[in-house]
Amino acid sequence: MKILFVLGSLEEKKNGVADYVLNLTDGLEKLGHETVIISINDYKNINLKTEEINNTNNSRIRISSDNTIVRKKNIINQFIQTFKPDLISLQFVSFSYHQKGLPFNLLSILNGIKHIPLHVMFHELWVDYRNTKNLKKYILGIMQKYCLMLIIKSLKPQIITTTIPYYITRLLPYKAYLLPLFGNIKPIDYVNLTKQKNELNVVFFGSFSPNISEFILQLKWLKSYSELHKLNIKLNVIGNNGIHKEESLFQIKEILGRHVLNYIGERSSEQVSETFLNADIGISRANYKYYGKSGSTIAMLEHGLPVILRGQKPVNFFKEDLLNSFENQLIFTTNSFENLPIKQKVNSRQMQIAEKFISMINENLVQ
Repeated sequence: MKILFVLGSLEEKKNGVADYVLNLTDGLEKLGHETVIISINDYKNINLKTEEINNTNNSRIRISSDNTIVRKKNIINQFIQTFKPDLISLQFVSFSYHQKGLPFNLLSILNGIKHIPLHVMFHELWVDYRNTKNLKKYILGIMQKYCLMLIIKSLKPQIITTTIPYYITRLLPYKAYLLPLFGNIKPIDYVNLTKQKNELNVVFFGSFSPNISEFILQLKWLKSYSELHKLNIKLNVIGNNGIHKEESLFQIKEILGRHVLNYIGERSSEQVSETFLNADIGISRANYKYYGKSGSTIAMLEHGLPVILRGQKPVNFFKEDLLNSFENQLIFTTNSFENLPIKQKVNSRQMQIAEKFISMINENLVQ
């Protein structure tokens, strides 16, 4: 099968959707499929003066955000005529296509693809406006929802998928299928074990959440657990960590002590994997409802780590697809301090998800 992936930006290690698509296409190509990726709103590593496209190997095309809608549409249509894909897969995050998260321009840019089967993967939906008192957020959420539904109605995708069960309910009345994420860090085969005796080795990976109060509860849970079991905490922080880094690092030092923090920063995928494999537990920025769409959280879980989520464990929760089931590795701040869940075997699901992707596409194209 020849598959054309469309996304906003193709900036590796800076954009979670880009990392996801690159890894997914790697898996699909191992299964014998031919893939091409086009990013239609890129803004970095593009030579604007001479070319709007940075085409490194004829299968990774980056279109600058500075291009007009007409120019973007023409580039895509010309390439479709050459590549002749069997399927177009639109990877949707509203803010990746429009600065304010209102990508109505997608309807014009992709207007010429209606004769080709379309798959849409919703990594994000709209800003949750129902419980907000912020008028701007309320209006933005309503407009984003309208835009998303208009895109579905206009482009008429043959199959819609999303990453978490909660999003499936929000996409009603349209039928959406669960396509779980795989981790954005591939486990390495060999690790140099560096864990010290009587040490609780903790890892945080990715961007910190603005929910500082809930992060504090996670830190206090770790402190209580380590004190009960007489363990010294070592907290490894990996990545660029986002705009809430300074406040979060301050809370780590304030609650756990300055000596606990091991700030690693950005590292290669292999170095991140090695840190995971040496750790006892991970900290996620996500709560139970959203952890399934966090590539960094799934990466820690695939490395076998127990992971402490934000918030309380819900009384009623969705039963997820078996590929996305990590129930025995999840920890909540309301959990007992007696024991950690047992660290599991490494289980990278890249190929499983790639196979599931093809299976779902084939089933829906036949209908």
